[in-house]
Amino acid sequence: MGIKEELRELIEELNRVHTGGLFDGGAWHVADELPDFVTAQNGYQRHFTKKARTALRSIAETVHENDINISSRIEIGNFEKIVKQCVADLHAEGELDIVNLNKPVEAVRKLKDRIEDSLSQMQMEFTHYFPAWTLGMETEHPFELGPVTFMTREQWIDSVDFSQNAINQYLSFPENNARWKDSLKQALRNPADDEDIAGLAEPIYSAIRDCSSVLKITVKGYEINLSRKVGEIVCKSALDSISLLFEGREFFHQQALCNERLQPVRSSSIIETNGYLWLPGSSVGPRIPRLSYPQVHAFLADKSDILEVIGRILNALVDPATSKYPNLSKRWATALDWMAEGRREKNDAVALTKIASSLDVLACGGKFPGILGMLKNFTNCSEDTIVVTGSAPRTLRQVIQDIYDSGRSQILHGTHFDRLKSFEVWNGYAAYFARLALIECAVRLNKFTGVDGDKEFRTMPD
Repeated sequence: MGIKEELRELIEELNRVHTGGLFDGGAWHVADELPDFVTAQNGYQRHFTKKARTALRSIAETVHENDINISSRIEIGNFEKIVKQCVADLHAEGELDIVNLNKPVEAVRKLKDRIEDSLSQMQMEFTHYFPAWTLGMETEHPFELGPVTFMTREQWIDSVDFSQNAINQYLSFPENNARWKDSLKQALRNPADDEDIAGLAEPIYSAIRDCSSVLKITVKGYEINLSRKVGEIVCKSALDSISLLFEGREFFHQQALCNERLQPVRSSSIIETNGYLWLPGSSVGPRIPRLSYPQVHAFLADKSDILEVIGRILNALVDPATSKYPNLSKRWATALDWMAEGRREKNDAVALTKIASSLDVLACGGKFPGILGMLKNFTNCSEDTIVVTGSAPRTLRQVIQDIYDSGRSQILHGTHFDRLKSFEVWNGYAAYFARLALIECAVRLNKFTGVDGDKEFRTMPD
């Protein structure tokens, strides 16, 4: 069924329900389910039955799927709400009556024009803040990486404020609200005293108390939910890219957004032998930072060139129209996400599949041969070059085959199902080559002059 037929069905159903009033003419049936109404701009209500909602959803999906200017700005769930409001407005105004007028093309045009007008009036610029754990590079002053600004909680508090209207009216506590910054800082310094926090400071405290830092990003051109998703992706990529430069699995645990699935800071073990308990054992996980601010600052200062390159990639994610290589930048960031998740993963087998997937994304499929070809290009090695020495030497070809064919593929296809089998060594190889590939791809992309395709990382020149 095409959009004209779907719209005809929707309007016929709206006409049926609203003939003689909703409950006066017996138009509503049990099968219609509970009334679902929208108030039109002229104040009249339009009620959507189950059948009407099905037609509406189909119309929204059709328009969303076939208009890149719409699908790139707003997700289908929120777009359907806009279409629903537009249909209600037009029907209440008598502008959608194809049953009498028999002009489906004109009706579709009217609806699309009203949708575009509604989208054009939406707020399309938002600044998002994400509480996070970092290595502390923002300790003395905010640290910027492309579109992302790293701040301590105190720096962030000093840089923002509520409107005067919010301060005057929120919970009718204008005096407490006016002191929200001082109250919040006090509660953050002394968590034991947080019971006394009140007014505007309280919800902010709940949002940021668990993390020592806040990341800031401004996103334009998207409705609020999709805007937040873009912002979250870019901020996560910013954290993961710095962890990538530091190497070391532990850095991916020490830098993360507050909603990430992370291992505990500390864990305990309880054991019994011969019918008697031992005292609980405890261990510290990889999340506690061990580098000082001077060490972090010095390291990042030495990596300023590659950080500038990564900043350009992050900018391409936020505003693709201003970048020469938005597609390759997106591919790089997705590969980084797989790598980072693999380094955070506790399960050996799952970690290997994620890190191998990072290489797969960079090479754009191609399986083992595609990844091998890409790494031959980046390392200037032949496939027969010995890259693992010792008692069991392995060539580049053998290592990549271990990672992809014997590792990732057999794990995902169920050949490896014994969870006691260790993949620690293969994980180390995979992480080494994924890190090498990600850094090489970023550096080479900065000088690249070819097309913004999908397989360019495989053969990208130095």
